[in-house]
Amino acid sequence: MATQKYRRWEAPPLLAGALLAVGFPVAVLVNWPHQPVKPPLLAACAVAVLLVLCYLDGPAVWVSVGPERVTVANWLVIHRVPRDLVDRVEEVDRLGMDLVLTDGARIGLGAWQPSLVPAASRSRGRSAHRSRRLMALFADLPAAPTGGVVRRRPRLVNIALLAAPIVGFWIVLGL
Repeated sequence: MATQKYRRWEAPPLLAGALLAVGFPVAVLVNWPHQPVKPPLLAACAVAVLLVLCYLDGPAVWVSVGPERVTVANWLVIHRVPRDLVDRVEEVDRLGMDLVLTDGARIGLGAWQPSLVPAASRSRGRSAHRSRRLMALFADLPAAPTGGVVRRRPRLVNIALLAAPIVGFWIVLGL
């Protein structure tokens, strides 16, 4: 059976990022007329930071479930877990979901976490629909007995992507 992927495509972080990406540069340009070069460069760096954060909080996080392995890609870390080490997927008070391993360790699933919406305002039906969609990945694909250990590594591209506009911001401040 083929591996199935659950990717986070939520509108709130992308919409908030777009609104901030438009509003912040306008505010900087209107309120800082003293130096003609710095405001546009600082605004561009701020927009880059916001867009990177929207990407990292949206489509960059995903869960891939296959018969032999579960891959959990969160913001800055990726976990590769042999499927037979997965005990269950557990919802944590409609605030998120954890992958619970047989040894009791937990790995947070960044692909299923409310973003920019208070968790208390989420209805049980909406939360259950979202969690059923993710749990269906585990139910649809039977686990193949494989051995192995959990591999965890940093997502270097995402770290560099996050660091680049922040470094650019400090370089522009030094001009």
